[in-house]
Amino acid sequence: MIIRDNELGRIGVNTIPIPEDIRVLTAHYSFTGKIILLYRTGKEANEDYYHIALINDDGDGFKKIFSGEIKVSKKSNGIRILPFTDNRRILLGDYVLECFPDIDNCQYSKLLPLEYPWFITRDPRTFKYYSEPIISPDGKHIAWTTLRIQGAINFLGVLKRKKNKYKIENIQVISDLESFDKEKEDERYIIPRKIRGGEVKQFIDGGKAISLAGFDAWVQDLETGKIIKITNTPWYDETVIFSPDEKLGMVMTTRGSPKTSCSIFALLPRPYLLLAISPIIFHIYMYSIVGVRTIRKGNIGPAIIEIEKSMKDKNYMGVLLNDPKEEWVYISPMSWHPSGKRALFLEMLRGEIDKKGRPLKVRLIRVDLYDYIPSNLVLPSQTPNNIPYAIKGIKMVWKVLTYRNKRMEGKIRGRYSGYINYSNKMSFRLNIIEFRYNNFSDDGKNFYNGYEKTVFSPSDETVYEADLKLVGEENGEMRLKVTFSKLFGEEPVRIIFDKDINGNPKSYGYVKYKDVILKVEDLLP
Repeated sequence: MIIRDNELGRIGVNTIPIPEDIRVLTAHYSFTGKIILLYRTGKEANEDYYHIALINDDGDGFKKIFSGEIKVSKKSNGIRILPFTDNRRILLGDYVLECFPDIDNCQYSKLLPLEYPWFITRDPRTFKYYSEPIISPDGKHIAWTTLRIQGAINFLGVLKRKKNKYKIENIQVISDLESFDKEKEDERYIIPRKIRGGEVKQFIDGGKAISLAGFDAWVQDLETGKIIKITNTPWYDETVIFSPDEKLGMVMTTRGSPKTSCSIFALLPRPYLLLAISPIIFHIYMYSIVGVRTIRKGNIGPAIIEIEKSMKDKNYMGVLLNDPKEEWVYISPMSWHPSGKRALFLEMLRGEIDKKGRPLKVRLIRVDLYDYIPSNLVLPSQTPNNIPYAIKGIKMVWKVLTYRNKRMEGKIRGRYSGYINYSNKMSFRLNIIEFRYNNFSDDGKNFYNGYEKTVFSPSDETVYEADLKLVGEENGEMRLKVTFSKLFGEEPVRIIFDKDINGNPKSYGYVKYKDVILKVEDLLP
């Protein structure tokens, strides 16, 4: 398939042929342009037995480099394929695979366990000690996101080769644990932080920064802590994987799927949008991503974007690479060929998974940028060892082990006028988070009045509602109620349109911003 784009020119999107007798689980480009495959065959009775092979991106040159048992902890997030820039090692999540003399010419390989910090793996409040580990271009540093009952925490550490294992040392927390600070002058008022957080996805800027996933994609400068928004749309844009010249990105996105994009929650710009919808972000992920992979017709990309344009243009679509009519749907990961002119992503057949949640049918898609001329590639540099704002040492261990979400409440001042009254009430079964806007304005040009409220339940329905008006140079309003089914039920999260006990619909309403109107009923299956 050839796609023609005014800016990027001709883009080829084609399936890579793979041997019929293997079942690919994941794949990733190496730093020499080979594709590394993790796969199983129909011959293994042992569910923990895997193979790793190389293949050219035209489907030729299949070469096995490893076969054996790879046991992963229940608290890890499965096996990953992340090659080191030295082309000798591959991070597999809980292990590092060493290839001799190198990956391309591998004569034999050695699987060594990777030891994560004890205070993370053994703590009962940790349910995934890593979700997406990443390796720095200098090959010395590892970053990962730990998922805990209290939320997600991002770590950076130094990878050390020991006699029969790898170990992570010099560990630092590089994300924020709290969302607010108290005003020093008046403690009735609180100040929202510009949060450093979200799942880590890729080292960029030679290893001096990290890309992060959330409702939008972000970049965090490791030395300064500054974060920059990369996608700026109402769609759910999670992962962006930067090209080798860091001018383009492959983005996992719902932008090509109006009926499942959940843009209704973000169309109307708000001063603290992520805080306001944070109680339902996981519902949105489960609805628009997991639901589409299992039961719901829709599209989660990927798309190719120009990074600079994406940061500036809220309506920028980029180039969608997946056919929305297909039953094949994107799964992670995405990766780039070292030339910067080709990329790789994976798709699974919707709903077809095994008892361990692994896709039964995966195909490899190669993207060719026939007319794109890459800029100079960003070269590896030293990832900083000492992050100025990070939590380190014994203080870090204590903070992680004893951390509790502070349900801070108070008023958020508008820089020009008014305030937002923020409340966060928690009981045994419910968490009620509310934003009440009182003539709030940061710029003196746009003013907010009304409220957003979420009644969150970990084991039952969660309800988000808003009655909010924006007036001034920009105009818009939200008048809606959306009820989500429980997060971990027998089926993926859905939006409930049934009647409540009073005969009223559980989900209804609309959002209007400028000339765009989105209705909740547009999300009807």
